[in-house]
Amino acid sequence: MSGIEVALIGIGVVFLVLGILTGATVLLGRLCQRWEALKVAKKDTKKVKEKGRLVAIVSAAVASYLSGTPGRVRIKSVRQNN
Repeated sequence: MSGIEVALIGIGVVFLVLGILTGATVLLGRLCQRWEALKVAKKDTKKVKEKGRLVAIVSAAVASYLSGTPGRVRIKSVRQNN
């Protein structure tokens, strides 16, 4: 083997390894983006449920006020209906 052949094989191996590393980095980046999207979606559904509960409580308070007897209605619990 001459020096040029060894150099070309070495360069080929280096580029092959760099290509594998680039592919692995891109794949891991996509997986991380999907993972973060799932985490955000779970947080958003929890916030929506909390906001829905708050809306129900405020709606009951407004209905109590508008019924003409504010302060006479007491909200003891809130139950979610599916």
